[in-house]
Amino acid sequence: MSDRDVTVGRLCAVIVVAGTRGDVSPAVLLAKRLAAAAGNIFVSILTHASHRDWITRELEATAVLYLPWSSQQHAAAALQARGSSITSEPEVWQECFESCQCWLRNQTPSRSLIIHNLFALEAFHIAEALGVRSIAMSPTLMPQHPPASFQRRFERRLPLLYAELQQYHSGRVTWADVEHWMWPLFSDRWLGFRISLGLPPNPQLRMGSQLMPAPVLLYGIPEQIVPKPRSWPEHAPMCGFWAIPLAKVCWRNVLRVLTHRKPTILLTGRDPLALWL
Repeated sequence: MSDRDVTVGRLCAVIVVAGTRGDVSPAVLLAKRLAAAAGNIFVSILTHASHRDWITRELEATAVLYLPWSSQQHAAAALQARGSSITSEPEVWQECFESCQCWLRNQTPSRSLIIHNLFALEAFHIAEALGVRSIAMSPTLMPQHPPASFQRRFERRLPLLYAELQQYHSGRVTWADVEHWMWPLFSDRWLGFRISLGLPPNPQLRMGSQLMPAPVLLYGIPEQIVPKPRSWPEHAPMCGFWAIPLAKVCWRNVLRVLTHRKPTILLTGRDPLALWL
């Protein structure tokens, strides 16, 4: 597909996903549904080249573009056991950055979007470097919690930001977001990559005189099965299983998340759920 196919008038979404087939499959389903539900969204998916065969079959007769990268990190243990070489993390991250930069270069930031799973957090830093919006996605509950010392170390390292995150600002990032899923973004493992992108050492949660807009973590789980705890961040909507051809209302709500539209009601079965954006 040529660059001409990506027009400025369309929202261009790049889905960056890492992991095994079980991790990548939900993102492929999400990409297919988004492309089918909204003709004005150009959707591409960026993931390991080793998934090429089954992804190519899945995306056949769809408008989704598959962008393979050379990483084989999901098979790293097996490759190392056989003595094979694997692509290093910084090289993978740089390749991911170059792919995103290439496919978003003709777009204005307001019409660009990077969606990523929680195994591809490099995409958050890439979105920051490109000045575009990013959305995290997860088909399951958060598999990990921050280390017991994380909050203390964060407060000591960034005291002013920590104090501000403790306060509630409508529509803005809070400590609940950091503690729920953003905490790995502050790991020192990203330091060299952020520097190579021309970014400060830590994710910039401030925009001028105020905190950045609250980041979205899109859960592919119905709230009837996993009721959303009150302690969770406000902007972590439960959108139902992406694999089930459920009410089209569900996909209209996902699109609302992507396009900054107002809250609406999601009907799943007989229970009305408020999806807060």
